[in-house]
This record gives sequence, structure tokens and C-alpha cells, in this order.
Amino acid sequence: MLRGISVAYARRPTRQWLQPALSCPVHRLLGTSRRCMPPSHVYMPDAGFEFGIVKSFPRKEGSFVEVGDVVAEVEAGPSQLLEVQTARAGEVTKLLKKQGELVKPGEALVELNVTFAETVLGFWRSLEKQK
Repeated sequence: MLRGISVAYARRPTRQWLQPALSCPVHRLLGTSRRCMPPSHVYMPDAGFEFGIVKSFPRKEGSFVEVGDVVAEVEAGPSQLLEVQTARAGEVTKLLKKQGELVKPGEALVELNVTFAETVLGFWRSLEKQK
């Protein structure tokens, strides 16, 4: 390794060396990787109920979600179904609860893999909501 660059890349001409970097997502160009970025979670909202029962997950593992997409449906009362939405865009990496399982407010339901750019955008959106 030569300053973080493998020898195979160091011997290639500059144009060929830059081509893979230019096609990478933004977070790769900023020096971070998916392994280093902490996962983002979608939590059961506190809607005044003590617990809820997970009914379904409309989005499966590996699917991409946008801000506001429903990722879980939780039955919180006899005739009340909560649709839990995401606050960030990203890829669903893991469903942390199973269908029929009890969840309390504040417990994580879904794990998302979020890019660095989306993390910054989420932070910016939260600042705009505080105004």
C-alpha cells in the first residue's frame, strides 16, 4: 500500500485511476465507507400507548426508502394501526422485530444504511424545523 492506495492503482495512468472514484457515491468521495457509518434506526413513536404489536413490514430487507415512506405497521390499540415512517432516505438493512412481537415506544424497529450526504441533509432538515 502506498498512502492508502494499492500498488495496482498506483501503476495505472491517472485517468483510469480516477474513473472508479468518479462513479462512486458521494460518501465514498468524502473518505468514509458504509462500514464506518453508524446505522440509522426507525423507532416506535410515543403515541400515548404503553405497547404495540408489529403487524407487517411493507418494505423488505435490501429495499431503498425515501423520507416519509412507511416501513412498519404497528397495532397500538383495538382498532388503531400506526404507520411508522422513516425520517431519512436509505437502504433497509435489517428488520429488528418480527411480526406479532410486542414493542414499546422508543424501541428500534428497522435498521437503515444511510449515506453521509443523507445524514447531513437530515441534520439540516431538523434545523429548519426548529425555526
